Amino acid sequence: MVDDPRQLCRFRDRSKCDALQRLQLLVTIGQLGRRVTTLEALAGRVIEVLDEALELEVTVLALLEERALRPVAWRGVVLDASRRQELDPFLMELLLSEKHATSDRWRWTEAQGQVEAVLALGLRGRALGTLHLSRLSAAATESGIGFEGDVRDADFLEALGQSISVVLDHVRVHEEFALERAQFRTVVDNIPQAVMLFNRHEEVLLINEEAKALVGRSQWDRVGDDEHSFETLDGQQQVVPRSEWPLLRAIRTGEGCTDEEYVLNFGGFRRHILLNVIPVAGEDGRAHSFVATAQDITARSQYDQRKDEFLAVASHELRSPLTPLTGFLHLARRQCERGEQVDLDVLLRAEQQVLRLRRLIDGMLDMSRIETGQLLLHRRPVDLAKLCYHVLDPWHASHTANAFALELPEAAIVADVDPDRLEQVVTNVIDNAVKHGRRGGKIIVRLSRHGSSAVICVIDEGDGMDAQTLARVFDRFYHGSGKPALSSSMGLGLYLSRQIIEQHGGEIGIESAPGSPTVVEIRLAAH
Repeated sequence: MVDDPRQLCRFRDRSKCDALQRLQLLVTIGQLGRRVTTLEALAGRVIEVLDEALELEVTVLALLEERALRPVAWRGVVLDASRRQELDPFLMELLLSEKHATSDRWRWTEAQGQVEAVLALGLRGRALGTLHLSRLSAAATESGIGFEGDVRDADFLEALGQSISVVLDHVRVHEEFALERAQFRTVVDNIPQAVMLFNRHEEVLLINEEAKALVGRSQWDRVGDDEHSFETLDGQQQVVPRSEWPLLRAIRTGEGCTDEEYVLNFGGFRRHILLNVIPVAGEDGRAHSFVATAQDITARSQYDQRKDEFLAVASHELRSPLTPLTGFLHLARRQCERGEQVDLDVLLRAEQQVLRLRRLIDGMLDMSRIETGQLLLHRRPVDLAKLCYHVLDPWHASHTANAFALELPEAAIVADVDPDRLEQVVTNVIDNAVKHGRRGGKIIVRLSRHGSSAVICVIDEGDGMDAQTLARVFDRFYHGSGKPALSSSMGLGLYLSRQIIEQHGGEIGIESAPGSPTVVEIRLAAH
């Protein structure tokens, strides 16, 4: 029995043997596309297979790039892969006409005894490149497939070019797909929103880092699993049952959603999200996959909550002075209508309500300026002792039962401040001492120097504050849990004071405890 196919060729029809070997060559080339994923690697394997089967002297596979040929794999010749060869008119016509073989590109060179063929490679109207084959005719022996006959066989060259073109195109498409997928992944990962792609089988096909961070998971394979560390709440803060989770609902109904608000309750904190789910229909019109995007609107929700709270407090507080003011003015008008002298006390009380209303409006405007970064300071050197005296003077003439004391150092203390704003801060602090201190108690305003800092302290003899109140005393709209105020406010005084002092580059703090005096300390840079 003859095991060697080459020996078999001696005993049987040589043409049948050649046909089998050619077929095997075409099959081997066709299978290369399954094993390699880059064009360069594929070109190298094609050259190896051809050289082994045809025993060629020179083999070059070049790819078409910008109307020039770039060699990517070769045998039997030294080439520079970075150099491109411009297309000559014949090759240009060969490639653009989508021909894969021509007898005009092989020739016998009698002087050198060489046969050469050039195959144009292309598929589906797209030119891919060329394959150059060359072998010395004297080297044609019984080994191999007899290249001299092969280049005369246009059908074989056509089939060879077609096989190589198919695998080249397959790998090219794979490369382009991989590149496009990588580019798509880069785009998705850089979108400042959570993005997820999932199918109707609940499988997560793609999820970006924003989405992982939003739900607190590093891995998410199925949209319907129970491994979440949060529960989903709707706009009314009610738990959404699993069957109505927006992603699962989209799979069940085939319908998406637009700008639906949900709350992810993680126990210790909550995230408010704005969710969109878009169905992606297949050729049959059914939704086979879905794209979900989510935006973290927690900050916006908190802002809306603060805005609603502000409007509620503002409407209440602004209405408070208007009611007595209307009454006082009505009383004064009736006195005038009856020809009586208007009671001065009525006018003074009406004026107090106007001033109260003005303070409320000024507080709201200041809060708006601070939060929009539009609060401007007009700083200049100011004698702080004179400022403290000027602030405290009206309180001495007020109708409050408290006693006021001003303690000043012998040496002047000067600081670069906005005097109007600093007066506003000290007035707010004294006002709080009057409201929440012991009725009839003593309130001390003390100015001193500590190193390079000027320190203004306001000390009252009240009942002090507990830790919970002390932690929130600088929050806006916070009224505390002390005694009722002598004049209503919006709970903005200390909030605005802290913002103003910090904008000066200073500090404001409070020391207090239940049953102990409260000390408010304002510290500023001094000359």
